Amino acid sequence: MSEAGVLVPTQHKQWMKALQDCRAGLCGHIYYYPDYVALYAKAKTSGHAFVYREGTDVFFMPYLLQPIPAGYHDSPAYCLETAYGYGGLLASVDEPAFHMRAWEALRKVAKAQGIVAGFIRYDPAFDNASYPVPTFVSKVFERQVVLLQVPNNETELIQGYRSSTRNKVRKAMRSRLVVQQVDTELGRQVLQQLYSASMAHLKADSFYRFDGEYFQSLFTSLKKHHRIFLARHDDNIVGAMLTINSEGFSSIHLSATNAEGKKLGAANLLRHEFFVSCLKNGVKTVNCGGGLTNSTKDPLLKFKAGFSRATGEFHTGRIIFDPASYQSISQEWFVQNPSLALSHGQRHLHFLYQ
Repeated sequence: MSEAGVLVPTQHKQWMKALQDCRAGLCGHIYYYPDYVALYAKAKTSGHAFVYREGTDVFFMPYLLQPIPAGYHDSPAYCLETAYGYGGLLASVDEPAFHMRAWEALRKVAKAQGIVAGFIRYDPAFDNASYPVPTFVSKVFERQVVLLQVPNNETELIQGYRSSTRNKVRKAMRSRLVVQQVDTELGRQVLQQLYSASMAHLKADSFYRFDGEYFQSLFTSLKKHHRIFLARHDDNIVGAMLTINSEGFSSIHLSATNAEGKKLGAANLLRHEFFVSCLKNGVKTVNCGGGLTNSTKDPLLKFKAGFSRATGEFHTGRIIFDPASYQSISQEWFVQNPSLALSHGQRHLHFLYQ
C-alpha cells in the first residue's frame, strides 16, 4: 500500500522523520533540512517536501513552490525548484519501479495543484542524479565539483594539495595573514559586506546575490550549522568564508576576498584553515564547489582542484509535468519578453524572469 503527501517546514518533526526513514546516513545533511529550505522562501515562494511511502521504502524531495507570473496563462500556474546549493531527492531504495511509482504520485500532486514544471539541483556528493527518472524528467550535466575527503591529519591534508597550491598556502602564512573562526556580529557584517561587494564587482547574476534579510535569516535559522572564517592582515579584514555543516559533511557556501586579500592569497589560506578545522570536528567530506562553466579548464574549478583531485558531477533535472501548459506559457513569455530571449530563453524556468 502506498501513501503520498506534502509537508511544510513548520511540520519539522514529520519532515525530519521522513528524512531519517529515507536514508539514515544522510539524515544530517543540511541541504534537506526544513530550516534550510525555508531560508529561500520569499514573499510568494513557499517551502515544501514531497514524501512517498510504500511500507518502509521512502522517496523524499524538498522543494520551493512559486507562482508563474500572471499574463502568460489564464488560470493560476506554478513551478517547483530545489533550493540554492546541492540537494534534490533522496530515496531509501534504488529500485526503478519504485521510483517510477513515486514520480507518478508526484505528477498527480502537481496536476492537482497546477504545477506545470520543475527544476532539480542534484547533489554530487551523494550522486543522487543516478536515481532512475521517468520520461517527463531530463537530466543535464552542468559541471564538475571538487570534493575533499578529509584525511587523518594536517600533514596528509597538505600533501594532498597540488604543489602550486601548497606553495600559495605557505606564502600566505608567511605574509602575516591570520585566519580565525568567529561568531560575532562584526564577523557576520563583514562577511555580508565583502560578499556583496564581490558579487557587485563581478556583476554576478541575481541568483548569487543575497540581501541583508537573507543573511540574518541564515545566521538565525542555521545558527548551529554555519561557521564564519575571517582572514586578517594586520588590522584589516581581507577575506571571509561561510560554511554550512552537518553530521560528517560540510560545504563552502559563500566566500569573498577584497583586492588586498587576492594579492596575499587569502582565499587559499581561508580554505586550508577551514579544512584543518574539519579534521578537528569529525567532518569526513567537504563539497568545495565547482567552476562557473562546464569546462575542465575553468579558472575557478582549477583553483578549487588545487586542494583535492577528487571530483563529482553536478547535474540538474528539468521536469515538465504538463507539456501543453509549459509550451503555451513558454511561447507567450517569448512574445512578451523579446529582450530576455537571448539571456534567459535557454533556462528551463525562463518564464520566472521579467
